[in-house]
Amino acid sequence: MALKTRLSPRAVRDLTDIRNYLIKESPQGAESVRRAIERCVTAIGEFPGYGLETSNERVRVMPVSSYPYLVYFTVEKETIVVVHVRHSSRMPPRPREL
Repeated sequence: MALKTRLSPRAVRDLTDIRNYLIKESPQGAESVRRAIERCVTAIGEFPGYGLETSNERVRVMPVSSYPYLVYFTVEKETIVVVHVRHSSRMPPRPREL
């Protein structure tokens, strides 16, 4: 049974920023990235243990298939909370960013 998922306010801002950046170049590309991130979040809900450990013991990270984005998440009770979405070419987030 999949866990419920929700986005933190930070993750919502991240996704808005990603969309706003990509849509200028390619609305279709922006939609493809959105769907890939959505599939990643769904997979996290189904298999939360698949994420990789980070320097923050409570936070795990999952790469988005086919695109250079990383989804950072934590498990709170029976809910996956996406705390941050970041392009993989950026420096890893500092602990306070998670």
